[in-house]
Amino acid sequence: MKAIPLIRARYLQAFAAAADATGVRSYRLAEELKIPDKVFEDPNAVHPANQLFAFAGAAARAAGRADLGLEAGRMKLEDHGNFGMKVLGSLTLHQALASFCTEALREYSRAFFWIERRGETTWFCRHRIDGSEDERRQVELYLVELMLQTVHMVAGPQWRPREIWLQTDEVAALRDTETLAPLNVQFGRPILAIPLPRRMMSRTVPRTSGNRARVNVESPGAELSSLPSD
Repeated sequence: MKAIPLIRARYLQAFAAAADATGVRSYRLAEELKIPDKVFEDPNAVHPANQLFAFAGAAARAAGRADLGLEAGRMKLEDHGNFGMKVLGSLTLHQALASFCTEALREYSRAFFWIERRGETTWFCRHRIDGSEDERRQVELYLVELMLQTVHMVAGPQWRPREIWLQTDEVAALRDTETLAPLNVQFGRPILAIPLPRRMMSRTVPRTSGNRARVNVESPGAELSSLPSD
């Protein structure tokens, strides 16, 4: 029997919060999609991933917001449970990205991330995202915010990559968003990828109240390339 991909409830809850802020009634939307109410309870609980994808796409359509995933993805790293604490507790950016790639599989069983060096550039990458085009777009935008937020721990909030690769097709409205407007966005690429200067990888992650509180907040038993050179 083929395994059902599982994901933590926190991600659907983040999309629900973003949708609610636009006036969408997320509980009613979940009911229409036959998603059980319990998905709004424990953020660490795991549920079938197709529920998140369906909700993300439907919420964006209901809100009339092609960029809803960007808003949902602004949930702070420290609010991402043990995954966020592991990333925040890293000593360097290299360690933070390595933890991100490893721990992401505990958040979603098909979250395949990796880092790859090409010359003086290190690429932070995500394998193909599942779902329909609308669903994939919203999940990808969430990941863009989460990946940038991780790099910003050492680079600062004003840092921008020289370009960004997105898997989904272009939607004109996205080029006007706060996150993507300053970037050289390449749509329709085979992977989601962000290039970083190699020298940045050894920078130390600043100590904050968030990354000093490294506690395990998971529920017991809830486990789950074609890049250019410089």
